[in-house]
Amino acid sequence: MTSSDALRTTSQDGIALEDANIAREAYNIGILYFRSTNATREFLSEWVRVIEQDEKYWDQNAFNDLLRRDFKLGDDMHHFSSYGGRVKVGVLPVSSFCNGHTFFVQRMPETLKIDPYV
Repeated sequence: MTSSDALRTTSQDGIALEDANIAREAYNIGILYFRSTNATREFLSEWVRVIEQDEKYWDQNAFNDLLRRDFKLGDDMHHFSSYGGRVKVGVLPVSSFCNGHTFFVQRMPETLKIDPYV
């Protein structure tokens, strides 16, 4: 699961995951949750490897590039697969797991009457 820098939400209740096809502008590495699987560990190892190879490669850009490389929308609109179909990903609702813009500027949780987690 990853947070997002999206500026709009598809989760009006703040509970459902974002629509994975719409919320793919920029995944945010500020809040991440991983299951400990072999595929996830390999994905994370590759992420570390690529950012260590180039000190100018921003860790968030590297994460986004790896996730987008094999993007395939799942059977429902809330998940997608990545990393050769081996990693399943969901995007946390931006209304409850806010980025700076959705919290401070848009005041999205207040507007939607949601108590954000972060």
